[in-house]
Amino acid sequence: MQTYSGHQLALIDRFYKSCGLRVRCHENETVFGLRMVADNVAGQPQHSPLLAAVRFIPVSEQYWLMRNVCVAEAHRRQGLASQLLGWCLPTLTPSRCYCYARDYLYPLYQAPGFQRLPCVAVPAGIAEEYSRYLNNRKDLLLLGYEPAKLSSTSDI
Repeated sequence: MQTYSGHQLALIDRFYKSCGLRVRCHENETVFGLRMVADNVAGQPQHSPLLAAVRFIPVSEQYWLMRNVCVAEAHRRQGLASQLLGWCLPTLTPSRCYCYARDYLYPLYQAPGFQRLPCVAVPAGIAEEYSRYLNNRKDLLLLGYEPAKLSSTSDI
C-alpha cells in the first residue's frame, strides 16, 4: 500500500479512468493505492499496476470525506478493498471521516468500523451533499467512521 501525491496523482487518475470512473485527484487530497509487489529476476522489488485506490478529501480540519473506493475489475471480490481500508483508515489524522455508499456495500464499510448515521449526526456540509445525492440515488447510505467512539455506539 502506498500514499500518492504530486505528479503520482496522474497515475491514480488513469487507474480510475481504466475502471470507468471520471475522477480527478487534487493536491489537497490524501490518496491511497494498492498494488502487488513481487521480486524481479535480480531480487529487486518490482511494482505491478494498481489494483485498488481510495481518496480522502479534507472537508475541514476535523474530518474527511472518503470517495471513490475502487478495485480493478479483474481483482474484485478478493478482499482488496477491505485490506486497503483497513490499512489507510487508522493512518488518517484527524481520524473522523464520512462517506456515501451504495446499500449493498454496507458490509464492506462496516467491517473497518463505519456506521450508519442520520443527517442530524453529521456536519451540515456532509448532510447537505448527502441530501442532494439522495435525490438522484435512493440506495446511498450515509456512513461515518470515528475510532474513538466505535466501542460506545451502535448502528442507527
